Amino acid sequence: MAYLLSLAKIVQSLLEPGSVVPARLRDRMDEDTSQAVERALRALSEVAMQQHHQARASGTYAAIQEEQDTLLAEIAIHTRAVRSDLTLTPQEAVRRILLIVGFARTVLDNDPQLEEQLGPGVGAFFEKLDRAEFRDGTVS
Repeated sequence: MAYLLSLAKIVQSLLEPGSVVPARLRDRMDEDTSQAVERALRALSEVAMQQHHQARASGTYAAIQEEQDTLLAEIAIHTRAVRSDLTLTPQEAVRRILLIVGFARTVLDNDPQLEEQLGPGVGAFFEKLDRAEFRDGTVS
């Protein structure tokens, strides 16, 4: 399931040194909120990597489905924009991260371990963040 490896690496790239995402999150959100977003992204990457290794070890590679391929392409597009487009407003960046999380959860088939790591209120958390007011470049 090479697509799981791709998903893990794409999402992980948001948190790598040199990525503007962690710094942008910390600059524009309170510490708890930025850490929650980083934890969600890290959990997505870790679970995708675990699923990849499990499939490899068990020999249960499944062909990528067209829907998963489309979602993976969308995730890559949004990740690239969040990572490198310095003209994105904070709200646009948050919306793209929300899409990345949602699409990745679908690709990972709402993995129980992922849902446990993300917590029961992850959807509500990101929806609240999406509706947050951004004034002077910060979330309020």
